[in-house]
Order: sequence, then C-alpha cells, then structure tokens
Amino acid sequence: MPAATRKAASLRRLLPGWARAYERADLRPDITAGLTTAILLVPQGMAYAMLAGLPPIVGLYAALAPGVIYALLGTSRQLSVAPVAMDSMLVASAIAAVGPKDAGTAVVLAGALALLVGGLQLLMATLRLGALLRLLTRPVVSGFTSAAAVLIALSQLQHLFGVRFPRVADAPSLLLALHRSLGETRPTTLAIGLLSAAALLALRRWAPRVPGAVAVVVGSSMLALAVDAETAGVSVVGTVPAGLPGWTWPAITGAQLQALLPGAVTLALVGYVESISIGRAFATPRRCCPLDANRELFALGAANLAAGVTHGYPVAGGLSRTAVHAHAGARSQLASLVTVAGLAVVLMFLTPAFAWLPHAGLAAIVIVAVVGLIDVGALRALWRRDRAEAAVWLVAFGATLLVGIAWGLLSGVAVSLALRVLRRRGTDGAPEPANDDIGHDDATGVAA
Repeated sequence: MPAATRKAASLRRLLPGWARAYERADLRPDITAGLTTAILLVPQGMAYAMLAGLPPIVGLYAALAPGVIYALLGTSRQLSVAPVAMDSMLVASAIAAVGPKDAGTAVVLAGALALLVGGLQLLMATLRLGALLRLLTRPVVSGFTSAAAVLIALSQLQHLFGVRFPRVADAPSLLLALHRSLGETRPTTLAIGLLSAAALLALRRWAPRVPGAVAVVVGSSMLALAVDAETAGVSVVGTVPAGLPGWTWPAITGAQLQALLPGAVTLALVGYVESISIGRAFATPRRCCPLDANRELFALGAANLAAGVTHGYPVAGGLSRTAVHAHAGARSQLASLVTVAGLAVVLMFLTPAFAWLPHAGLAAIVIVAVVGLIDVGALRALWRRDRAEAAVWLVAFGATLLVGIAWGLLSGVAVSLALRVLRRRGTDGAPEPANDDIGHDDATGVAA
C-alpha cells in the first residue's frame, strides 16, 4: 500500500464513525438543518441564559464548544446540545445557593457548575451507571418537568412586568415577590412583553413555518427603539461583546464548591435524562442508529466540561430545538457543526443587532416555550391507568413547586422507589407498570 494511502487511512480512523460513513447526499440536508437550528438558537440561547440569571451572551457561548464536542462524541444524529430551559432554572437555583454579588461572579460560578456536572457525568459513564437512571420514572420526570415549567414561567414575570425579584426558587416565594412588586410595573415593558407573547402564539397557530423567536427578537427590538427604551424605562440587552469566547478556568473557593455540589448532582441527572429521552424519541429506524446510554453520558460530560472552560454553563439536549433540527432534515452530526459555525458568524459580526433587544421579549420567548411542558394530560392518563403512579406524579409536581427543583426531584424519586419496593413485595397485589421508566426506547418529551 502506498505511503499516501496508508496516511489517508490512518487519518480516516481518527474521524468519528458517522464521518467515516458520511454520504454526499446528506450534505445539503445537514447544511439546511444546521443553519435553521442556528437561527432558532440565537434568541433561545440568550433567553435561557437570562433565565439562568446570566448575561444573554453566555447562552451563545454555551452552545459553541459543547456543540462541537457532542457532535464528535455523541451517538444521536439529531440531538441538539446547548442551553435548555429547565437546566437554566436549575442553574439559577444552584447559583442562588452561593449568593453571587455581581454578574461576573455568577458567570464564574456557572462555569464551575458546568465543570462539576461534566465531571459527574464522566464518572457515571466510567462506572457504567446509565441504566441506574431508570429510577427516574416517567411519572417522576413528567411531574417534575411540569412543575419546573411553572416555576420557569413565574420567574420570568419580573422581566415581563419590568420589575426585579430576589433569587427564589419556589412558587409561593415567586408569587409573593410578584405581588409586592406589582406597584412598580412599567406599562411600556409589559406591553412589549405581552405583544411578543401574542405574536409567538399567533405565528405558532397560523404561520408555523415562520421562526417565531427570531420574529420576536426583530419586532421587540424595533418597538424598544421606537419608544426610546432608555426614556421609557424598558430594560434592553445593551452592548453585546463581539468575538468568540476565550479559554478560562473558573476559580472558586471550597465553600462555593460545596454549595454548588447539590445543584450539580441534580443537573447531571436531569440533563442526562432529558438528552437520552429526546435522543431516543428521534432515533427511529428511519432516522437510524440506536443510542448507547453510557456513551451519551460520556459525550454530555465532555460537552459540559467544554462549556465550563469557555465561559458557558451546563448544557443538555433540548426537545424543541432537536425537533426543529430533525424536521429540517438533519441526517448526521455534521448538522450540529453547521449550527456552531452559524453561531460563530453571529458572534463575530452581528452582535450589534442585539443592543436594543428588550428583556421582556426574551422573557416572552421563554414563557411561551415552557408552558407547553406542563403535561396535565400525563396526569389524567396515569389517573385512569394507575392511581399510585398518579400519586408519584403529584408528589414530584407539588414538592417541586413548594420546596424547589432539587428537593422536588428527590422527593419524586423517593416515592417512586418506595412504590416499586412495595409492589415487588406484593403488598398491594398490583403488577408493576410496564414501560414506565426513562430507560425505555419509547420515552418521550421531557425538556424544552
């Protein structure tokens, strides 16, 4: 074999499996899907970063290096890994436990949190613990996700009304904060937010092919410019730094590390459950390729490590983004690399376009996105089929609303595990329900 041929073969072995078997016919669909997802991800990433209590630009940083790493290591051809709504809420809760004094400190803590999450996921992958996450049954995940969606929507009302809330993570505290702040409502801000939400819903209903989030970014920015945001008291994103993020190592104290650890454990588990469930939902025979649970843990862990050292924050697979990605024609992980390239172009050349983007518009994007995750239908189905499983849903939902996201998830898991133990002992005479856990291939919809 000629030396050039041997060298080419050696280089080919370094490529990921999907790249070695790549077909030329897949190139155009992958490029189309990648660019379509990039258009969606710009406003979505900024909105989710704001939900996490971070500068909007951090949401775009968090989609760059992690997107590349997952494309090279992951086993799903359609999964889009970047910031997601529920994880952003978890990040806000974890950072609130430390109590940062400024935005710069919050960004450092978010990077450290991503490193912790990545390390935990890599450890779970090394120990081959992917199957153990079946403890997160479907009633637990559905109840927890539904309550988290309510908390996310409540947390965004401050931006919609133009007021400020303290960092709280339970529904009673959020409602009390809103009640106390209603007298400070800024009418112009509220009008922009409500118009943005109405536009999103109208476009979803009558023009589903139009990227609603992008339309809201453009429209709300024009409104803020027209009313002179500074004079009208409308909070806008302001100057967005141009260029790609550099490499950094988040420096935190031992006390801060200890305070972040419970949130990191929750994020590591929830992020994996979100991603594997969504990936399996799209891994049909037509779209190819079964997912390897432990390989997915490893890929997500590596993606989160990348986020931690590039000014990002924890990432996972997103349902709405992956649906757009798949429906736009993504056939391989190359589509995700195209998405990253599109985001890089935005960061290098188009950041001035976001200066007049109002926070109320971003809040409307988040609220409309997460309302669809409140899965009352799942509760009704469980109530008809199995009252005990419905009780698990209600415990996960209620505990998450009343005591916060981390404890809500743990409460749901504890009750679900207790129910399984009782059923295996035969104390209630009822069979254990089939296909109720997140490890089955038919697991669906758990994330934004």
